[in-house]
Amino acid sequence: MLSIEDQDVLGIHTERKPRRPSSVSQVLKAMATEPLTWDLPAQLAGAPEFKVRVGAGRETRERAYRLAYRVYEKKGYVPPDENGRIVSDYDARPETLTVLVEDTAGRDAGTISLVFDGAAGLPCDEIFGPEIAQLRSQGRRLLEVTRLAIGEEHGNSKSLLTVLCNVPFAYGLRAGGCTDLVIEVNPRHVAYYVRLLKFEVLGPERPCPRVQGAPAVLLRADLGTYLSEMRRVGGMGAACAERSLFPYFFAGAQEWEFACFLACHQRPMSAADVRHFGLNAEVPRLHAVA
Repeated sequence: MLSIEDQDVLGIHTERKPRRPSSVSQVLKAMATEPLTWDLPAQLAGAPEFKVRVGAGRETRERAYRLAYRVYEKKGYVPPDENGRIVSDYDARPETLTVLVEDTAGRDAGTISLVFDGAAGLPCDEIFGPEIAQLRSQGRRLLEVTRLAIGEEHGNSKSLLTVLCNVPFAYGLRAGGCTDLVIEVNPRHVAYYVRLLKFEVLGPERPCPRVQGAPAVLLRADLGTYLSEMRRVGGMGAACAERSLFPYFFAGAQEWEFACFLACHQRPMSAADVRHFGLNAEVPRLHAVA
């Protein structure tokens, strides 16, 4: 559920700000009638060259799943598939969020999906169950970042990568009330996530059956660290000399508005779409959740 104020969602003291008539509640109300796209502000992207779409219907989800398949299939991470898409039973869960970013020509440029922890667990439980169980035992509220993919035509776009990475941090904290992000990455990408996004290694290298047995390392990002970094350098952009993506993330009111946009337009997958994508809406229960 989306918070209305900048409150202590992580058990960390934050200063209270006076309520204003133009706060998040009004943003939510206004967005209910706005188009299902978010144009990237020039100060984040360098130029408003991309639009963000929430996978709220079959057509957008289909595009996102097919883009992920094209990217992963080329890397050898998935076998040939006649449907040409990557989709899982976790996508049928009502809280799962899929985002598609398109360029000015309407081409599919990038996608990312977020899976919230629950009774059915997370995709990474398959090979990193003990590490995830330890976080749960500490009362951490987890969000897994999955199916991050960027089309070949935009592989060198820093603005596209930045907005895709911004999605789980802003949405997970402000809309999901999460404390941690977790993600499985190829070992050669670990240094990038650690240096630019303050992730830390949580689980050692293991073969992952979901990417044809390719090696995966489990990383974790504490959203308390994200909060601290955003207060320190958020929104500074190129004026900040540090090698981090946080200065280029949405900050302040823009961060709230971005999270509101995503939360406003997120929709559970319909029963018809569950059947269309051949999913099982009843994901097996993996563990007990208090």
